[in-house]
Amino acid sequence: MHQGNFRVQVPLTFENLNTTLKEAGALLENIVKFGVYLTNMDNLPDYGAVQAEFFRGSMPAQTVAQINSLALPGMMIEVEAVAVR
Repeated sequence: MHQGNFRVQVPLTFENLNTTLKEAGALLENIVKFGVYLTNMDNLPDYGAVQAEFFRGSMPAQTVAQINSLALPGMMIEVEAVAVR
């Protein structure tokens, strides 16, 4: 989980999302909408940089919100995605 290390949590988040999508017969490119929850909005530039490593071309629509905490202690990001095949 890498508690407290945002730059490690973000790629893991996208890798886990990619695995889940593949199991459903989809790809990251099938994502049309993201909901992103950050515990610190100061991490937004780092999120954007890592996201750009996973997505080439146009980015899906997204909403980013700062929240006080996530369900698991130490987590700094949560992403929900809508994909269309």
